[in-house]
Amino acid sequence: MYIVIRRYRVDPDDVDEAFEFSKNRVLPELIKIPGFRGYYNVHSGQDTVVSISIFSDKHGADESTRIAREMVRESARDLLPLPPEVIEGEVVTSEVLESFITPKPTVA
Repeated sequence: MYIVIRRYRVDPDDVDEAFEFSKNRVLPELIKIPGFRGYYNVHSGQDTVVSISIFSDKHGADESTRIAREMVRESARDLLPLPPEVIEGEVVTSEVLESFITPKPTVA
């Protein structure tokens, strides 16, 4: 399993817009990558937003970095003008409580 963490600096007035861009534009593309396992957005400070992407292998993690970079460059350059700090690597320790994982409800 591989994780990619991207830390962006954002104008504090644009934090909500940055999360909307991530949720509505970036996430739908990341979900299409084979090996996609999860995605989180974190507001880690007044002018800092963080995305965490989880993939089953390095190829998926690398593809997510490429897609995120292209999407920001093409559609959100004014919103996210500085390149993110990127941290990525293979997960060496992991534990998830079974009760933490909740299946999506099915539509009848």
